[in-house]
Amino acid sequence: MDVSEYWKKRGPGYYEELQNIPRQLQSRFEDQEKHVIKLLQTLKFNKILEIGCGSGRYTKILSEFFKPDKYVAIDISKEQLENAKRYVSNDKIDFCCMQVQDLIVEEKFDLVFASEVLMHINFNDIEKVIGTLVSFSTNKIISIDWYNKKNIGKELSGYCFMHDYENLFRKNGAKNVRMHILPISLSWKLLSAYAKFRGRYGVDTQAVIEVDV
Repeated sequence: MDVSEYWKKRGPGYYEELQNIPRQLQSRFEDQEKHVIKLLQTLKFNKILEIGCGSGRYTKILSEFFKPDKYVAIDISKEQLENAKRYVSNDKIDFCCMQVQDLIVEEKFDLVFASEVLMHINFNDIEKVIGTLVSFSTNKIISIDWYNKKNIGKELSGYCFMHDYENLFRKNGAKNVRMHILPISLSWKLLSAYAKFRGRYGVDTQAVIEVDV
């Protein structure tokens, strides 16, 4: 599957999709956001590059909570970017329609941020993309992705790839990599088990990947 084409097609309806998600998934998003904010509060940054901003969920959180001087957000879906612009409503943010592989910037950022993006990069491209992220950062990379050691190297659901993030970042020059595994609620475990019972892949763990550059 061409994952970029998949998200270009899914992008136009993704905002509405998020408005109708089950309560269990909404609760998981909220728990995830609390962990991310808590981690970011321990860091110092003033320029943010967000990869795969989608409809702006984290763009709004990061821009309003931390108020950086510069914020660039990219996504491959034009529709997603338009939704993000309306949702965030901040004309100081530079929204750009492109995939990370095509991004060229003249400056670097002290925080490069991505939420559930790297898991959609296929095995042939992931090392180059991670190398690109490292080259854009002067300090930190924070990536939120599905992560399960048992499934490293596997393709799941046709558009999700389980990568060995720790080794990939180190191989591309990162000084340190910390894997913060997010806790799983009982309701999410049950929902994941039900998905597996129906023959779908219910990935049950996520990690916030903290990278020192």
